[in-house]
Amino acid sequence: MLDGINKIYAWSNEWQLRLANDKCQHNHITLSTAVHLVDYSVSGMNLPTVENSRLSFRDHINSIVSRGHVRAAQIWRCFMCKDVDNLIKAFTTYVRPMLEYCSPVWSPVSPNLVNHVESVQQRFTKRVPGFCSLVYNERCARLGIERLELRRLHDDLTMF
Repeated sequence: MLDGINKIYAWSNEWQLRLANDKCQHNHITLSTAVHLVDYSVSGMNLPTVENSRLSFRDHINSIVSRGHVRAAQIWRCFMCKDVDNLIKAFTTYVRPMLEYCSPVWSPVSPNLVNHVESVQQRFTKRVPGFCSLVYNERCARLGIERLELRRLHDDLTMF
């Protein structure tokens, strides 16, 4: 492994594509709980280890969901006209791509995380005038949109 890192560094120098050493890190992926003692270095500088012992995208998903809620709230504040078609177009244009970007990589599998991602669209559709009393699946059907979980499944199948 160390030889591979040094070869990449030499190649980048040869092609005048300098690596930003201060931005380089390494991640040791294992299911073992034992501490990893190997230090990697580039150009004499030790690379810090990034810890991700559970191999989970939970933090990433939480960040996406938070940003999705913020952007959905911005749509409600910015659109004076509460026309259903315009609101849904704004949501599908400005929020949904954020919730779906590279989803085959981070797609949640636990029901809690699936529901957490889905909560952005649930909350948004519940605020649409005339739809607050409907259950989520019925709101999606009447608005002509799919559940985010179904869209991620479709994206997974398309990719693989």
